[in-house]
Amino acid sequence: MKKSIAYIFLLAFMLISLQSCGVFNNIKKKSKYGYSRPPKGPNKPRFVKKKPSTKSSSKKQAAKKTPPKPKVIVRSYEERGKQTRPHPKIEKDIIYDSYVDSTVKYTLLRGWEDQFYATGLVHSKRQFNLRPFSVPIPNDPHTQLNAITCKPANGYAGYYEKEKVNKDCIVLHFTVGNIKSDIDILTRPRKGYTKWRCSVPFVLGRTGHIYQLFGSSYWSHHLGSGSIGGNEYTSKKSIGIEISNYGPLIKVGNQLETVYSRPKKDPSYTDVYCSIYDTDQYIELDQPYRGYKYFAKFTDEQYESLIVLLRYLTAKHNIPRNFISEQNRYKANSSNARFKGIVSHVNFRATGKWDIGPAFDWDRVIRGVQASNRDFLTGEW
Repeated sequence: MKKSIAYIFLLAFMLISLQSCGVFNNIKKKSKYGYSRPPKGPNKPRFVKKKPSTKSSSKKQAAKKTPPKPKVIVRSYEERGKQTRPHPKIEKDIIYDSYVDSTVKYTLLRGWEDQFYATGLVHSKRQFNLRPFSVPIPNDPHTQLNAITCKPANGYAGYYEKEKVNKDCIVLHFTVGNIKSDIDILTRPRKGYTKWRCSVPFVLGRTGHIYQLFGSSYWSHHLGSGSIGGNEYTSKKSIGIEISNYGPLIKVGNQLETVYSRPKKDPSYTDVYCSIYDTDQYIELDQPYRGYKYFAKFTDEQYESLIVLLRYLTAKHNIPRNFISEQNRYKANSSNARFKGIVSHVNFRATGKWDIGPAFDWDRVIRGVQASNRDFLTGEW
């Protein structure tokens, strides 16, 4: 018993000695929170909450950032005046880095043609299936027709009649539009208007591409109500060809505007096709034709494709390669409406139509269509 008490006193003495030497000063007392318990008193330090690292958040912000879109190169047209507002819903279709002016329509047309040929999409976002093909011209094995079948991707075919009819004439039109709007309008469903389908089997783009909407033996209304000879009868026996072109232009100051410019619903909207300085984009007639003196110009590619298409259709359907004489070429009468050969829309409508009038190289087309196979092959026409 006495020995135990002695050991206890000895142990206590040793602990007091070690404490006085500062042995326990370096031992940290941990709390339930995992950090050292602070000393008591007025100098008690406050715990500062550690700020979260900004590295991860900055990376997330960097990932969210998208590279800026390239700007559209726009020409200065100050001398032509400024349009009061841009064309609606068409700026999205402009190809980036292309040399265009969104306020001058003719500069947009080539881009739209290339886009449609590459994607099959029109302004309304309808999708079309495009398939190129080539066929030889009957009785002319050295010449081929290169064209593209163009049909709505959803399979809609209610824009023409699947009834084969004998043909005795070909009617030329221009669309008063661009290739995207042309294809869209000529193939779209007409609510409550199913009986009067309105279309043509062929549309010629400014690049020379020939789009076939349906077979040339079938038919659709394309001459309109009030046509001489009757819309249905004359539409059945004829083959319609639409050439993509804006047609008549209106001179306002130094600008030439389309017929869609300054509508009654919105007189502030101007649809500028080109300026009077763009002489390669329009034709000025010596005398106004049906009220218009200025017309949009057709491209060389359109003339070349049209001649081949006319040679093909006349050979396939045994249509004479005849044209109305120059003195009667722009008249609307029963004689021209019954003409067997190649005519134009104005021969069936005395008013309200301008396609195709004197702002067209008729001599070039006539020479190409009526050339012999040998001369056409060698280009000696």
